[in-house]
Amino acid sequence: MRSIEKLALWLIPAELLTIFFPSLLAIFTAGGSAGPGSPSFNSITLLAALSGLSFLIANAVIAIWLLYQPHKSTSSSRIWFFFGLVAGFWALGLFLLMQIPSIRSALEPDRPTSTPSPNA
Repeated sequence: MRSIEKLALWLIPAELLTIFFPSLLAIFTAGGSAGPGSPSFNSITLLAALSGLSFLIANAVIAIWLLYQPHKSTSSSRIWFFFGLVAGFWALGLFLLMQIPSIRSALEPDRPTSTPSPNA
């Protein structure tokens, strides 16, 4: 599960940036009228644009992680990249749900093959 740890290592700072960046911008741009003709209006518009951009950072981290994950032969890593870029945590959750059968089979001990019973 080292790849999940690498994702967390990149995703936690990205999410902290997503949480705190708009708040810091709001603190620095506070203190003016927000009318359409005032200079403060431009800073509020900038605040809205940058807070939306900060959410894209977390999605980009997820998308890059999905790009470099081993995929089954039928799935394309580029599709997962774009899905991660657009959907973010939904894409990550779906990818991990799809990995459950392979993880489960890797964790189970080898079962002996079924042999016909001698009474048959």
